[in-house]
Amino acid sequence: MFKTEVARNINHSLKSVERYLQHFSRCVFLARKQFTPLQVAMTIGISSKCANDYLELYRDSKELELRLPEIDSIGAQHYVIEDAKKGILTSSASSTVEEN
Repeated sequence: MFKTEVARNINHSLKSVERYLQHFSRCVFLARKQFTPLQVAMTIGISSKCANDYLELYRDSKELELRLPEIDSIGAQHYVIEDAKKGILTSSASSTVEEN
């Protein structure tokens, strides 16, 4: 099912559905890295209940095993981008300090 169909079926915006998928992928990625549900929730910035719901959905959906590489890729991509941003901010900040 396409994201637009899901959005229409649940009467949510496409942006919301994309956010749900991102959160789900990040939850699975972190859980597979041995994060506890509380750590997952705090890392992503969602409620513990929401993290537990995503993780329960993951555990209950055996057909997701076939899509784990895709889920891991989406989950990991977020942290690669965030680390890159931090690197850019760090190098910009250090060059500003050196100039002063």
